[in-house]
Amino acid sequence: MPLGSGGQGVVYEVFDHHLKQKSALKILTEVAPHEVWKEAELLTRLSGKFLLPVRNADLVNGLPYVVTEIARHGTTDNLLTPGIGVSPSVAVRWVIHACRGIARMHDFGLVHNDIKPGNLFLDSHGDALVGDLGFASQLRPSGGAPLSGGTPATMPPEVAAAMLAGDAQGEPCSVASDIYGLGATLYWLIAGHPPFVGSTAANVLAQVVAGPPSRLHTIAPHAPRGITLAVEKAMSPVAAERFLSAADLDYALARVTQSARVWTRIAAHSGHADCFEGIKGRSVLAVCARPTGVRTKHEIIVRHKKSGRLAGRPVEASLPTLSQRLRTTIRSFS
Repeated sequence: MPLGSGGQGVVYEVFDHHLKQKSALKILTEVAPHEVWKEAELLTRLSGKFLLPVRNADLVNGLPYVVTEIARHGTTDNLLTPGIGVSPSVAVRWVIHACRGIARMHDFGLVHNDIKPGNLFLDSHGDALVGDLGFASQLRPSGGAPLSGGTPATMPPEVAAAMLAGDAQGEPCSVASDIYGLGATLYWLIAGHPPFVGSTAANVLAQVVAGPPSRLHTIAPHAPRGITLAVEKAMSPVAAERFLSAADLDYALARVTQSARVWTRIAAHSGHADCFEGIKGRSVLAVCARPTGVRTKHEIIVRHKKSGRLAGRPVEASLPTLSQRLRTTIRSFS
């Protein structure tokens, strides 16, 4: 029974007569076999708490396939509202899980090459499991790995450049490229859209190479400063300036001080430009920016959601300063 399809191939629900259980079989019709499939048993030995378990993987008649557990609870992408995202605290929790799964892959000498919200699968506890290893590569002694593919929106510039050039001989993939993918995934989860958006894959790749993206603290003024700094370091255009390992990124995110009030972007109210909601116990505040009708002027209003009464005086802001004023307002009520 088909479970779905994507850019790499088709996924089927199958019954494994050897293991006596249902599994997900993905036939990678759009992925050219590369080094990792010459030693596919590496994938079957790969295991960890934050990895979607691989039950089998092989190359048959030149066609690679992978068998995993069936992900019954969807992916983080399924809970991601476009243009809204998820709360920074939830996004950080999922990406910390992903860091731990990716660290395990790196320990096995593999790089994932396609980290994104759609490849972080959720279990029954709401934990994120790294899955979909169709583009995984085996690291060479140099520390690099050959080009295998990936998603342009979360692809690091060195890999995007190789992709545009059609460089099949180089080794642009590395631990550092997965670090970039983790940072880009966190950006996507919080912002509600990828770091780069374009009409074609080539257009997105060109943007990635030209980078960097708009700063996360501008796009998501409700995100704590520590998170935005970690994302910028992970997504540095210079690979050597990123976190040295997934464990280092994990540690940096775990150290971020979250505010007592949990902030989330919400769908903008009628006539408003941007709206956020902050919850602390039974107290729920709404922070909204709305145009005043005078050129680019906006006013930021904070209200108690239940009573509707104001929680302070409105703050005026011009469009260029709106994000900064929103950040200041949100932090003052955190």
